[in-house]
Amino acid sequence: MSCFALLLPGMLYAQNVKKLTLQEAIQLGIENSKNLKLSQNKIEEAMAKLDVTKDNSLPTAKASVMYNHAEIPANQLVLDGGSLYSCLNVLTPL
Repeated sequence: MSCFALLLPGMLYAQNVKKLTLQEAIQLGIENSKNLKLSQNKIEEAMAKLDVTKDNSLPTAKASVMYNHAEIPANQLVLDGGSLYSCLNVLTPL
């Protein structure tokens, strides 16, 4: 019993009691509310989906450029009966 009597004052003051105003209690409840945090995350997810939907509804454009240079023989002058080395081509670019 004497041991219990020695521990009793320490047990009574084991926790610090802090008095809160109503505004402090509301603020503490808002900061620690899991449901409020979950709801806020759902709102942010919905806003992100809305942004993606808006982006997908905008028109898109694609552009490409291609350049091809070909030389087509326009005139052919054949010397020497048509052998491969005696042929002269006049090339005309497109």
